[in-house]
Amino acid sequence: MTGVFFVAAITAALIVLGGRRWRRNRLRNAARNRPGSMPDSAIFIRSYGEMEDHLNGRRCHCGGYLERAGEGPREIDGRRYRVARQRCQDCEEGYAVFFDVTDVLH
Repeated sequence: MTGVFFVAAITAALIVLGGRRWRRNRLRNAARNRPGSMPDSAIFIRSYGEMEDHLNGRRCHCGGYLERAGEGPREIDGRRYRVARQRCQDCEEGYAVFFDVTDVLH
């Protein structure tokens, strides 16, 4: 009888852990596919203030705060990009956010 309860408890624990892992992976994949995660999904901006507003509103897939880890220019196929790097303060996951700055007014 104790063996049945033990097997049921182990099975329930595995189901809970599997569900958490599935949710974590789903959130991580969603974060990797959101706007700005690649040059072909770059966020079009017309001023650098828009870039700041967007970066301030982003959160990690774990829910943690993303701090700035640097930024720099990049040119691909005649388009100009600004790539901002961010790192989560909780899980330390790193992100790159691409902004299309070809039409930014100086």
